[in-house]
Amino acid sequence: DDVIEVAAYRDSFSNVAVTGLLPAGLYAGGDVLPDLFSDASSFNAGSYETTGYRVSYSRRLGDHVTAALAYGLTGALAPARDSLATNDPNELRSLLRLRREHFITAQLSAQMPHAGTKIASSYQWAPHNLVTSPDLFHASAARALPGMNLMVRQPLPNTAYLPGKFEATADFRDMLAQGYVPIRTADGRRLLLLQSARSFRGGFNFVF
Repeated sequence: DDVIEVAAYRDSFSNVAVTGLLPAGLYAGGDVLPDLFSDASSFNAGSYETTGYRVSYSRRLGDHVTAALAYGLTGALAPARDSLATNDPNELRSLLRLRREHFITAQLSAQMPHAGTKIASSYQWAPHNLVTSPDLFHASAARALPGMNLMVRQPLPNTAYLPGKFEATADFRDMLAQGYVPIRTADGRRLLLLQSARSFRGGFNFVF
């Protein structure tokens, strides 16, 4: 089946969390929330509003494969320059300006008929100096995180003791480490702001 979607929207964000790799001790006064499972932190970048539009197209390629493509134009935050003069977090907030940019997303998903393995691979292109993801609430078949991503889900054999099902998952995000934006601090150190951190997550799900 072929599916075409056209959408226009208006987004309003408050206390926007921008992911960053910050030098030790920088912005320790409550503007940064550390990630307990990585070296990254979330920086409070303030608020902004934007409008945008999106056109997406998806098509089934046989019984087990679906391809999708999306194009859009929207607003996202990007730094106006690559250096800071002070250690005041308000300077970094004022440095992040709203820009209107194009983005393109491609996604291919498949399910192996006998093993039941589900694989979804996606790539989202946007200018690499953006520090927030474009079109955060994109809900069509071409929805994807920034950069190159791969998700694998493998159902596991049922057990006689539990009514639900188990599955193993492997989630590779931003595999090419795109969208890492360096900024030089006032004392010469470097902080990185990024749309999406390169990461791997694996685990087990219980589906009931």
